[in-house]
Amino acid sequence: MTTKQTINTTIVALALFLSTGILAASAQGQTNANIKTAFDTGSSSALGIVSGAGGAGYNNSIVLETVAGRIITGLFSLLGIIFILFTIYGGYLYLTARGNEEQTKKAKAIITQNIIGIIIILGAYALAYFIIKFFI
Repeated sequence: MTTKQTINTTIVALALFLSTGILAASAQGQTNANIKTAFDTGSSSALGIVSGAGGAGYNNSIVLETVAGRIITGLFSLLGIIFILFTIYGGYLYLTARGNEEQTKKAKAIITQNIIGIIIILGAYALAYFIIKFFI
């Protein structure tokens, strides 16, 4: 697979992942979550709605805050999955290097960049959580 095909596949998978989560949550009729509750894990939060948790308090109006909360949680979930996949890929390359220095360096670089990426993602999550919980 070429780099262009990989990028196209990733973009299509991201679009499908985000649209399915939003549509599935909308189909349940629960839209009482918003961007302020995006990081909660209860059944009435955006994360609980996307994951399919049930709860009382139906509201049939969809607001921008609800969609933004679902997109934020969906993106962070997708980034976590990508982190796990790249970690497995880097580990696989390292284990199958069989003394090949070039492949070992490539595997170490992938794992190192992956760790740096997850630190940046967790920092973004913490910053978004702080801003949403205390300022909005």
